[in-house]
Amino acid sequence: MARYDLTNDFIQLTETSGVIENISNTPVEISSQNVRRTGIILYPQQRYIFNGTTYAAREQNATSPAAIAVETNIPRGGGGSEGGGGSSTDLTPAINAVNTTLQTINANVSVVGSLSKETTHQRIADALEGIEEKSFVGNGLSAYEVAQGNGYRGTVTEWLASLKGDKGDKGDKGDTGATPDLTIGTVVSGSVAGATITGTAEDPVLSFDLPKGDKGDKGDTGATPNLTIGTVTKSSVAGATITGTAENPILSLDLPKGDIGATPDLQIGTVVSGSVAGATITGTAENPILSLDLPKGDKGNTGDITYGFRKDETAYSVGDIAYSQTLPAYLRLVCVKAGTSGDGALTITSTDEGALITDGTVTWMIDSLADGIYDAAHQNSDFRGADLTAYWDSGLMSTNIQAGKFVGMHIGDYIVKSVTASGTTYNDVKWLLAAFDPHLHCGYDPNNTDGKSGETTEHHVLIIPNTTLQRNVSMNDTDTTSGGYLGSKMWKTHIPAWATGIKNAFGSSHILPHWDELSNSVDTNAVSGGIPNSKGCSNNWAWTKVEVNIPNEPMVYGGNVWASSAEDVGSFPRQLPLFTLKCSHLYDRIWFWLRAVASSSHFAVALGHGIATIRVASYAGADGGIRPYSLLR
Repeated sequence: MARYDLTNDFIQLTETSGVIENISNTPVEISSQNVRRTGIILYPQQRYIFNGTTYAAREQNATSPAAIAVETNIPRGGGGSEGGGGSSTDLTPAINAVNTTLQTINANVSVVGSLSKETTHQRIADALEGIEEKSFVGNGLSAYEVAQGNGYRGTVTEWLASLKGDKGDKGDKGDTGATPDLTIGTVVSGSVAGATITGTAEDPVLSFDLPKGDKGDKGDTGATPNLTIGTVTKSSVAGATITGTAENPILSLDLPKGDIGATPDLQIGTVVSGSVAGATITGTAENPILSLDLPKGDKGNTGDITYGFRKDETAYSVGDIAYSQTLPAYLRLVCVKAGTSGDGALTITSTDEGALITDGTVTWMIDSLADGIYDAAHQNSDFRGADLTAYWDSGLMSTNIQAGKFVGMHIGDYIVKSVTASGTTYNDVKWLLAAFDPHLHCGYDPNNTDGKSGETTEHHVLIIPNTTLQRNVSMNDTDTTSGGYLGSKMWKTHIPAWATGIKNAFGSSHILPHWDELSNSVDTNAVSGGIPNSKGCSNNWAWTKVEVNIPNEPMVYGGNVWASSAEDVGSFPRQLPLFTLKCSHLYDRIWFWLRAVASSSHFAVALGHGIATIRVASYAGADGGIRPYSLLR
């Protein structure tokens, strides 16, 4: 008797009787080639006796067979009726031949193990040669079972995968097809969308039927145009042209001269002195007679009172000065928009400095400066304090700034604009004109961005609010100046918010970016230049592009006071004319931060009662904070 682990060993019963034993740990179903039967289950640790027709089971250690019939009366194959009702062929000779081959392979398993897959398959094929396909019915062996009999241990899926042939060679690349030359044929409007292709493969023609789309939503209401009159000239042919933009159109007219009327023969009638001036015309259109009643006039001023007075239908340029008898002697008219004056006396409704007056196509401003020079050098030395909001809103102020003619602008004048920053709106802020062209020709771009050197070449006006705006705000969350001004929370968080707010208020195109030197490093072991025996001073800086910033000490005081080193100055080493001409705009009882590092823990501040001092970086008193400035163009 042989002992088998039926989960690993391939068993074939060729005897008509005998004993087999299942020593595996799981039940196993076995087959016999010489006996037609199904469903013989060999349970673990049991022996089975086969007497040709019956299987009986017994315990492994029993001395005699148990009387348990596993399956009885299982006849051998041979009769079609006993094999399941179909006809069959006696396969015994062929199967015996296969068994003989398999036994030979099993006896030489070490040799089979060294054979290649192709050789093994060939041996099985040779063993099966001569067995016709029609003979494999009933309990005949499959090719997979034959492979198992030759020692194959894989699953059916793995065995089927092993029969896959090698990958064939890659085929030759096909010829390159002709490149089509697509042209558009007709495009017509139809009720149904469609497209057709005609022509040839090399020259296809694509034609479209495109239905009309649905009506779109109503667009937003356009901006209300602010029409202004440009030039009015005499011409032989009447005409009109519109320039400018849709929001700010400029209408210019060509007006032909009318027909020449009859020349009247005017005669003077009577001229009498009366209490009320008057005139009467009698006679005919061709021969009118003018009679006058003339009251005695007031005593005139000494001198040539007609010199420099505003004239009718006269061309004026920006910066021209004219006088009017309806203005006080210390006030004049300055042209802020070129054009031609109107026909008739000029109506002046306000004598406030900075007020605008329309005269034909000319726009005048009431001004107190008489010399007619409006460059930055002159304007930086003259304080006034007029409201220029209407001047700015008209667009004329920006035009003149960019031309370098600061006509009608003086230090201390202001523009009223509300600004929103960090979620808070500051209403009706007075933005003071603090300096004209303070950064002209300054700055440097180390990266040569956009092919520019970083030099400020555009004319501009520095504006700053008349008081500290955002309050209860610190330079840093802790008492440190590490990283200098560029490393502070003020620069990284608060300044960008103010840049957005100021650009929204004035228009982003009117805020002039410029390059400035800002400190970016602090030596905590070095002695501060502003605080004796205190450690920490700026020891490096970087060129930085700026739109909005807070002042340094020189812009406020005219030089460093508490600044730790020269690295805190940047490209503004001078006092703003606003603070030079009127200190009350600096000391308004509210303090504000300055960007100068004072020590490893302090930044400089400007106190509202006139003291230059310092505060720890985390200080956030409600009585002070941020007073931002920008360059306006």
